[in-house]
Amino acid sequence: MTTEEKIAELKRKNPPSKHLNGKFEVVGVIPGPIDMRGKTYDLRTITLEKAEELAKMKCPYLKRVETSSGKPAEKDSPKGK
Repeated sequence: MTTEEKIAELKRKNPPSKHLNGKFEVVGVIPGPIDMRGKTYDLRTITLEKAEELAKMKCPYLKRVETSSGKPAEKDSPKGK
């Protein structure tokens, strides 16, 4: 089994949080606990709000997904407010 196959297998066993789908991509690490500025965040269970906070802190493991227009995906706006 090649290194790439091993990494792909680990990513299948440890998928990133479903809240990140379409908004952020996990890069450079297998989704799991990471430490940022003295706090621990788990990329398998993180909420979109926490991911936004990490993005503002320039987390190297989260990449904002761009839409087809080339702009970053926007956070869902609250409806009816």
